[in-house]
Order: sequence, then structure tokens, then C-alpha cells
Amino acid sequence: MHIGASVSRMKESATLAVSAKAAALKAAGKPVIGFGVGEPDFDTPAPVREAAKRSLNANMTRYAPTPGDKAVREAVARKLQQENGIACKGEHVTLTVGAKHAIALTLQTMLDPGDEVILPTPAWVSYRPLIELFGGRCVEVPSSVEQGYLLDVAVEADGVPAAGTTRLIGLRSVEVGGDWVWRLNGRPVFVRGCNYIGEQWLATLTAQRAAADVQAAVGANLNALRVHAHVTAPGFYDACDAAGVLVWQDLPMQWGYADDAETYRVARAMVADTVDLLGWRPSLAYWCANNEAPWNEPWMADDANSVRPDQNQVLDHELAALFRRLDATRPALANSGAGDGHTYPGWYWGRWTDVLELPGGAFVTEYGAQAVPCLETLRTFLPEGASIADWTFHGFQHHEHHTKVGVTLLTHS
Repeated sequence: MHIGASVSRMKESATLAVSAKAAALKAAGKPVIGFGVGEPDFDTPAPVREAAKRSLNANMTRYAPTPGDKAVREAVARKLQQENGIACKGEHVTLTVGAKHAIALTLQTMLDPGDEVILPTPAWVSYRPLIELFGGRCVEVPSSVEQGYLLDVAVEADGVPAAGTTRLIGLRSVEVGGDWVWRLNGRPVFVRGCNYIGEQWLATLTAQRAAADVQAAVGANLNALRVHAHVTAPGFYDACDAAGVLVWQDLPMQWGYADDAETYRVARAMVADTVDLLGWRPSLAYWCANNEAPWNEPWMADDANSVRPDQNQVLDHELAALFRRLDATRPALANSGAGDGHTYPGWYWGRWTDVLELPGGAFVTEYGAQAVPCLETLRTFLPEGASIADWTFHGFQHHEHHTKVGVTLLTHS
């Protein structure tokens, strides 16, 4: 029988060869642990066996659609949305008989004869033969544990580098207990920080400005910064990585949202995108899903009849659980203000001296008052005749300045 050239060139499976060697050594009485075939060392769980029996008894033995059974594909899509934050539908899912089958189909679909495929090594032993089977030319690029298994990639045009990128990595662990004691690499650390919003418009936050802000924080003896209810410019995270400043990262969510399917879909996707965007950064220490959600802010239900006392509670806890599933290396909070502390004596209530009466307890993540410059400086950017409506958008809290500080520059015109 004639065997085609592409198959003839294939070598024996390294996985099966290692497994056969391990089996032979075991048969000879040698104490061997096999690291060949990636096969579970436990029996197929009973629920899986029972489901297979039910399917057989229901005569589900006919040809299935090429991409797989529709109901199963939709179930996979729901799992990916709810547990992994990946926005998809059943029509985006194709069922295969394993990872190797999926990779083989992908290569068969994408490769033309002679196409180069860059393969970082060490790699799974099936990658190279699969590439070659479908006509690709495998270019192995070695890496090592000393390099952190990272690659230097350069794009050249006529021998001249056209583009390049460098990614900083760091190894550390962060733990936060129920008592809000932080541990960095297993050792307790006294976290000292503040909230950070670099600019009203993120496009104006340059890398130089962000780096200067981070250095100012370090100079003030701070070791943590909270990116409050948004994701900021890359230069800020670069500066925190370099300075060893811990980052508490909020999801871009604050106050109340409709508890509907679209909110859940978008919020889950934001969690996945945020972890993908920032999860590799060594400065990233803590995730937070929402800020001052209605379910923990009674004043919101009192002031706005459009919110419910339990609004977003299920959503926020689901998002925090999704953060923890996608990134098991960092803690996550469902809602800032529920568990941690937002403390504003002398600003939203009471006097600043009331802080002396507060009991010790929750980790404080919001505190203080808006910094008020002198009257002469204030008039340079809030001139006579400026209206409350005009300047509220810019974050100026007229009521608190007037009642707590005694500064009144705005009119109601």
C-alpha cells in the first residue's frame, strides 16, 4: 500500500514512545512514574458515565452536525461566558475530540505549503509534526527558565529593525486575609496608598506625567495606588512596575447599573479584557468589580427611586468570582465600600475631628476631602459668574466646599 509523503515523513510519537518505555520499566519491576500520555489517574466520574448511558438509551447515535451538537455548543458558550468572561455564542463554538484535533484542524485551515510557523521551545511534542504534516515549515525558537520563557521578537525590513517591544515581568505573591492584613511574598506589609485619577481626559496623561505622579507618591512614603473606577494609561502601570508600587485596580464600574442580560454580558467581557490587559503586570495586586453599588449604599435608594436596595449584588459577586477564576494569583473584591472602608468625616458628614471617634477596623480605600487651594488660585480657574452646573462636571464639589470649608465662588445661573 502506498503511503503519502507527508505521512511517511512523520516520526514515531514521542509521547507514546515515552509511555511505552515507562510501561516496560514498570513491567521489569522498576519504580517509575510515567510523564508520557496525559491521562487522568482516576476513573471517568459517575455523572459523565450516566450522561453517556442516557444519550445511548435516547438513540443519540446518529451523525451530528460538523461543528458538533447544537445544544452542547450552546452549553459550552454559556460556560465560557459565565466562568471565563469570553463573549461568544453557540455558533462560535466547534466541538473536537481533543486539543490535538483542534490544533490539527486549525493548522490545516490556515497553512499553505512552505508557510513558516514560529514555535517557542520547549513545546508539546505534537506541535512540530502537526505543523510539518500540513505543509508548514517549523522554525523553533529556544527559550529557558532563566529567560522566564520569554522571547525577544523584532520586525525587520531590509535588515533594519522596524518595530520592537519589551515586557517587564516580576515574581511575587499577594495575599489579603479577611482581617485585611496584606502579605507580600508571605510577609506582612503595611499598605499606604491613595486613589489615583491622573487626568480628566486619559489621552492627555503622558508617560512622563504618570511617572512623575508615581514618584511623588513614593516620595510621600506611599507604596500603593488605587486606580479608581477606570483603567488608566499604560505609562502609569509601567511606572508602578518599575517603582515596586502596588496597584489596586477597579473595573470601570461605579454606582448602579441595570440588572439585565446586556449588563452581565458587557461586565463579564470587561473582566476578561482587564485581566488580559493588566494581569501580567507585577505591580497589579488587587482586583475590584464595582464601587459603591446600590446594594451597599442606602443613600442611593433614598435619593433615587430608580434603584433597588439589592441592585447589582448578584452581578458584583459574580464578577469578583470571575476575577478569581481568571486570575487565581490575586484577591478580588465584589464592591468597594462593602468590606473595605469609605471614610469622610468633615466632608460628607460631621467634622474632620470626628475621625478620632471612629473605631479601628476595615481597610480604608477612600478618605478625606477635596484639596482646596487658596481663594486667589481658585478664582483663576473658577472665575466670577461660573455656574454650579458648569463646574460640577469637572468634579468641583460646591456643596461641600460651601458648607464645610466656607468657600463660595459659584452661582446657580
